[in-house]
Amino acid sequence: MPTFTMIYTRPSINVDWFQYPYDIAEHRRNLKMISHTVTESTDNLTMTRVSNFETQEDLDAFVNDPVLASIASTRDAYDKLFNITVETSIS
Repeated sequence: MPTFTMIYTRPSINVDWFQYPYDIAEHRRNLKMISHTVTESTDNLTMTRVSNFETQEDLDAFVNDPVLASIASTRDAYDKLFNITVETSIS
């Protein structure tokens, strides 16, 4: 089962996580994920998003989705502005 993981770390709890616009979040939920979990560390400084897919093709479609790509630069700019680091892995 292919897995896409993003781990975000913020400098303090006074910094809000990036919030996807409703239409983007809704689109994301409609992609072919078997499961999607979001967890925060006990100190609330790290958020981990794990998305599992049935096939590699489903994961590839998610990673290359044009709707998600359309918001990526906005999310990246927000994260950079507020010193939020992101680690991405595919397994």
